[in-house]
Amino acid sequence: MARWYGIDREKRNYKGKDFRLESDVTEYGFKMHMNGISTSIALSNYPYLETNLAIIRDNAEFYREQLRGVNGVQLLELNEAAVSSHWIFSFCIEKKEEFILFMKSKGIITSQVHARNDTHTVCAPFRTHLPHLDRIEKKFVSIPVGWRVTPDDRAYIVECVKEFATTITVPRSISQKNIIITGG
Repeated sequence: MARWYGIDREKRNYKGKDFRLESDVTEYGFKMHMNGISTSIALSNYPYLETNLAIIRDNAEFYREQLRGVNGVQLLELNEAAVSSHWIFSFCIEKKEEFILFMKSKGIITSQVHARNDTHTVCAPFRTHLPHLDRIEKKFVSIPVGWRVTPDDRAYIVECVKEFATTITVPRSISQKNIIITGG
């Protein structure tokens, strides 16, 4: 647990619903699990970095174009001064838990990925009242955007998001608000 942020991989899986989101962290940990094999793999992929980043950024821009204005979807506001690597593509959607299950039924890995750190036991002394963050977290989700996502894959993913969006009854004015999230 100490090698991976204090997360117990055997107990992970946020109440059995989200494969990436941990249910609780009970002690502090670090990010110390890279070894020589991992390093070799990373170095051998270095020549493909720019090509892969271009694919990922193109996928992210495709999502932004295709999901803009979709009822129940709130895209995150991008900082114009920054260039994101888009290691994930996140947005907010109404009925998040149902959305994750729907996407899973369509064969698409979807996850919240991150939760508030102060909800874990180890950070309990630092808990604070953050109502806006709590509202966002109830809708925050990520879909695949990586270099392995082909044009056909991303079109299918968007098709599935739009299909789910037809089940959401949200006034259009709410679905088009921009949200900005800062931090790590």
